[in-house]
Amino acid sequence: MDLHPTGTCFDDASQIFVELVYRFPLDRVRLVHGMTGDGKGVVGSHAWVEVTNDEGKVAVFTEGLMNGERRRGSLSRERFYEMLCVGEDVIRYTAEEALILDMKYGHCGPWEPRYRAATKDGR
Repeated sequence: MDLHPTGTCFDDASQIFVELVYRFPLDRVRLVHGMTGDGKGVVGSHAWVEVTNDEGKVAVFTEGLMNGERRRGSLSRERFYEMLCVGEDVIRYTAEEALILDMKYGHCGPWEPRYRAATKDGR
């Protein structure tokens, strides 16, 4: 079964991020904003969380809809990037950076103009 977009990925990722910074060392958790595609070109901006383990492997934590219900999941960064056609246009925020930007803009992203322009609501 496929995990489908919620349409609220920036809010979802921020919530997951806050939960994970309490479970893992701060230097291993990043809130990530980036551009995703469909294999033919850029589709839009997206948000997720990456956590690096002791061996240096990175897992992506995300939320989506499956059979009409919200589900959380994790998978390797390589697989996630492959599935969503994530390119090199990503920004990985530390907890401090994310907090500062959240306070500055009054929302959990996207904060970069190019990512805002690629969202449905343009916030």
